[in-house]
Amino acid sequence: MMIYLMAPELFSELSDVNGFNDRNGTTYAEYLIQNICAYDHIPEEMKTMVQEMDDPDKILELLNNNDIKYSHDYHQVQCNKSKV
Repeated sequence: MMIYLMAPELFSELSDVNGFNDRNGTTYAEYLIQNICAYDHIPEEMKTMVQEMDDPDKILELLNNNDIKYSHDYHQVQCNKSKV
């Protein structure tokens, strides 16, 4: 299952929207942690490792190294869901 994670550039742009950071975290790393931990299919051990990290590049690298598929393209993720 592929998960959607907003691109860092989009997160940065949306951070200027009133209330966005209240719901999504004040940093991109916080956003990643919050969203990755919300997916049931990601192992608890992986979630624990992610929660201990503060570098978004390292978080995404961890996902890649553990074959957790993600995309910054929302439509790609939705199309992938419909094929399953």
